[in-house]
Amino acid sequence: TAVLNLVTAAGKRVIVIEPNPDADLVRRARERDVDLLTGDASQAGCLDMCAIPHASAVLALTNSDETNLEIALGARVRSQTVPLVVRMEDASFANATSSLFGLSTFSPAALSAPVFAGLSRFPGTRGRVRYADDDFTVGQREQGEHPERPPAPICTALFVWRHGYLKMIRDFEEMEPFDTVLFSVPLSQFRTKTK
Repeated sequence: TAVLNLVTAAGKRVIVIEPNPDADLVRRARERDVDLLTGDASQAGCLDMCAIPHASAVLALTNSDETNLEIALGARVRSQTVPLVVRMEDASFANATSSLFGLSTFSPAALSAPVFAGLSRFPGTRGRVRYADDDFTVGQREQGEHPERPPAPICTALFVWRHGYLKMIRDFEEMEPFDTVLFSVPLSQFRTKTK
């Protein structure tokens, strides 16, 4: 449901294949928020009805690693270029899938573990992002009467919350007393120190 909400909020047309749709999914299909096919996505007939070669992506998100692999391989047969997002919980099965079939797999636990670790490691951490081939922690600090830059040796000022407004800043020198500052810190600087 969370993935469906994100994709539809991005303005994408979504086709959902679900053997037992819940009431919310049926309602959304009636409201034309999604196209709903009742069936088994691991069966060829269902995938044939989805025009896979014209899809932006295929997401295999059942709670069965084997079923997700079947769906991904079925989609790959229909299009060699369609991006695949495949949910897999079992790490050894995911590694085997990657090496045998060249499919990238994603585990919710593996994706969220670094975020939770970062949240516990750095006070004020609000999340984690990846850009320019590096991982960054996004941090937040409340400033006192005398603003101070974050303690990380390398960090980038992003925004301040000041008097009820969000304001983009380019440098920590732009901070004022009692601002709430949002900043990013490249995690590579910490990996280098620990190696």
